[in-house]
Amino acid sequence: MVSFHPIKRLVYISMSLILLSILVSCNVKQEESLVDSDSKNENVINTQPPASLMDDDFVIKYDSNYIKLNEPYEDIETNEKLINFYPVTENHVYEVYEYENFIISVSPNSDNGSKILSINLTSDKIETSRGIKVGDSISNVFEKYGEPDSRYSSEFNYHQEGKFITFYFDDYEKVIGIKFELI
Repeated sequence: MVSFHPIKRLVYISMSLILLSILVSCNVKQEESLVDSDSKNENVINTQPPASLMDDDFVIKYDSNYIKLNEPYEDIETNEKLINFYPVTENHVYEVYEYENFIISVSPNSDNGSKILSINLTSDKIETSRGIKVGDSISNVFEKYGEPDSRYSSEFNYHQEGKFITFYFDDYEKVIGIKFELI
């Protein structure tokens, strides 16, 4: 058996205790930093469920104007360039106005004027009232809108009293289009 001189033994035990206390102290600091980062994340992550859809969720603000479903198309004021117009035909029962950043489908002229049936957002220049735009992730949609009322392979639908919001996404789970529609 190896025997240590009493002073060497005391130094060896002291060094071991110092090393052990350093390791324990580092571990405690690391756990404290994990707790701190978790509590910081709790401040950032919204743990409240998203609010139910409301009428304001079906209004698009573009420039300083608002576009609403079921409103007269004639009331829209925009500096947006009209790219295409698709009139009513035997195959299409509504008119389509294609602009640079959105597409609007309109009921044909009637006594009350043309009414907006759907609005399709096609670029990241316009966002929903809850801040979602083309290019955002599906996780952002969940965070702002919650679980969809219905899902299909590449779309999520949210309903409210005869209206839909549909988010279309690609294989990378990025939003590629947003549609507001009367049913």
